[in-house]
Amino acid sequence: MNNKLRIGLAIFFIYLTGCGGLKQQMYQSPMSGDVAYIRLLDKDGLPFPKNSISVATYAEPETCTRRSFLLHYLQEPSLSYVKIKAGEPFSMSVHFGVSDGLMNTTCIPVINFQPEAGRYYTAQFFYSRSEGSCYLPLKSSDSPSMGPFRIEKPRAMIFSNGFTENSSFCKAK
Repeated sequence: MNNKLRIGLAIFFIYLTGCGGLKQQMYQSPMSGDVAYIRLLDKDGLPFPKNSISVATYAEPETCTRRSFLLHYLQEPSLSYVKIKAGEPFSMSVHFGVSDGLMNTTCIPVINFQPEAGRYYTAQFFYSRSEGSCYLPLKSSDSPSMGPFRIEKPRAMIFSNGFTENSSFCKAK
């Protein structure tokens, strides 16, 4: 096999496996139209420590394709709400990993719901090391202070690894 063919095949396989330096897109809040707001807190109601999680959303929420990040693990998390489009399905996944020195564990819950205009949503991430599970309950309120709130019932999805940022990252349960 000649060198040009080898180089061409190497580049093709790097692209195919998603290792070709594909840029991870950061989420862009809607500039117009009806909006809702969402934030993610840890089990104690606090922002996550830096380098502990990533939060992704998807332009195509039913198949979790065209991923962008609401929060990347290198960013400093906050208690702030992020503006999201209201009136249409919204999916988000929380990418969480923990290591005990011998074993790495990941837990990636994915939820799908339809935000209502003007509502404030809080997703609170819970992880049980003993059960090896995690979940992402969602509540909403008419105010950012989460005064009287209601418990939402988002649809849980199953996470699946994609090859590129445009791949599908979930499927219905």
